[in-house]
Amino acid sequence: PLVLRLGTHELELRRLQGHTADDLVLIDRTTGVVFAGGLVFADRVPTTPHADLPRWLASLDALEPLLMSGGRPLTVVPSHGPVHTGGYGLQQTRDWLRWLGGLMRESAAQGLDLGELLSAPVPARFAGWAAQPAELHRSLTQLYPSHERAALQPAANRP
Repeated sequence: PLVLRLGTHELELRRLQGHTADDLVLIDRTTGVVFAGGLVFADRVPTTPHADLPRWLASLDALEPLLMSGGRPLTVVPSHGPVHTGGYGLQQTRDWLRWLGGLMRESAAQGLDLGELLSAPVPARFAGWAAQPAELHRSLTQLYPSHERAALQPAANRP
């Protein structure tokens, strides 16, 4: 991390990745505010046009302990959704990414095509989120073909 001083503010900058190839998180240590950028969404379906889900999940794991400073939860400004305290948005984002990744892996292993996947039901915990189902459909359209290709590879050629 890089630490900058601007006036009376101590700002910590962290480079993470997953939502994009280079996600910047800014932590204002003076006020206790975290600007989480695209890594954290709250009450909204995350956008994934440049996403790498495993790296994104790893970045959330790295970010989670930073949301507690001096034993108190920090205020989080997510990419989209309400400002909140602590891990609320981070936990929602993680839950969504795990569910989405599992849905795509399991569907590809079962041989489902994208059309079938687009009509799959969404768990109730996500159904009321903003940008639903548009962002889910966009994510599936962008990310699912790589899961289909991986499922079609002979087992010996899989990573």
